[in-house]
Amino acid sequence: MKHPPARVYVPVVAAIVSAVALVGVAVSGDDPHGSPGRHRGADGVLTIDAAHRPTAPDLTGTDTDGRPASLAEHKGKTVVVNVWASWCGPCREEAPALSRFHERTRGQGVVVLGLNEDDSAGAARDFAREFHLPYPSVLDPGGKRFRAVAEGLTTTQGLPATFVIDPRGRVAAAVSGPVDEKRLTALVAAAKTGTGPSQPWSAAKRFNDVTGRTAGADGVQKRSDRLLGDNPESRSSRPESRSSRSGKPRRGSYPKNAVYFPCPVVHIDSQ
Repeated sequence: MKHPPARVYVPVVAAIVSAVALVGVAVSGDDPHGSPGRHRGADGVLTIDAAHRPTAPDLTGTDTDGRPASLAEHKGKTVVVNVWASWCGPCREEAPALSRFHERTRGQGVVVLGLNEDDSAGAARDFAREFHLPYPSVLDPGGKRFRAVAEGLTTTQGLPATFVIDPRGRVAAAVSGPVDEKRLTALVAAAKTGTGPSQPWSAAKRFNDVTGRTAGADGVQKRSDRLLGDNPESRSSRPESRSSRSGKPRRGSYPKNAVYFPCPVVHIDSQ
């Protein structure tokens, strides 16, 4: 008797590897896999020259409210595809920035489309309502759509992840980890012009942009160590914080002074 596939989300305790990557000196060079026209910085941000961009897969399904949603309906626009889940702390932290970016740019031929990895549509819907997301999110409980768009572009299937799709439906950039408005603006501009950003997003800058704090390379190292266990405020994988609306503890949000790493997950199918 065959049982339906069971998906197990396994937290990967590889944040140490991410920490090492973050404290490295950011460079802009060819993608280590040898693909022409691809440039990956030490922070993991990948940009692709126009002549070498792969066609994005068809991200079609239903959104958190049960309505049809797809990437194809935004043909001719630049689309920011953000992959998230309600249990992902960094996803909660970047949600307000994505909402502001969508509202600011949707009249300029740019839209945001979410791709949700929750097992429960209800959990995804509650998240979308809590953060008043102004854009739809395609439900992707098995991760099939995420794997399709991430194939060959990201080093880990972690959350959050963001992909910038150019007006011709091709993947122009991929980011593993949280993003902010400034970074999105630069990647979208590059997607339209066919080139990567003129300046690589350094590890220290990524730390500063996401946390709002100032730190050099040494500062990033120290704060990374704190996140990995030395800081009592950040020892829990899902610490509690106060909701700005209800005053009640909210699961999944991280302290404002933390360095945010992607939430790596592994989809395991049992026979």
